[in-house]
Amino acid sequence: MTLAELNTALQGLNVPVAYNVFKEPQVPPYICFLTIDYEQTYADDKNFVQNPVVRVEYYSKNKDISAETDIETLLEENEITWDKEDGYLETERLYMTTWEFEL
Repeated sequence: MTLAELNTALQGLNVPVAYNVFKEPQVPPYICFLTIDYEQTYADDKNFVQNPVVRVEYYSKNKDISAETDIETLLEENEITWDKEDGYLETERLYMTTWEFEL
């Protein structure tokens, strides 16, 4: 899966989606995703493969298990394994759940 394909798949969840940041403020819920690193594979003293490590961030006013399950189902259907974290952002008064994985 490419970043473009991930974007298309996330758009199918019917929640506003942006890479890294929205141009205008959004009303939750919404999704941001971004590349946070690259996993490199080398061969013959050259970069052979470069896989992005991606973080998907889901923001909501209330903890939304159903929406989180939809995101996880999307990842599972595309055979993506992930690490998940969640918490409450006091300053924003929002819940944020993140999934990190390598594409």
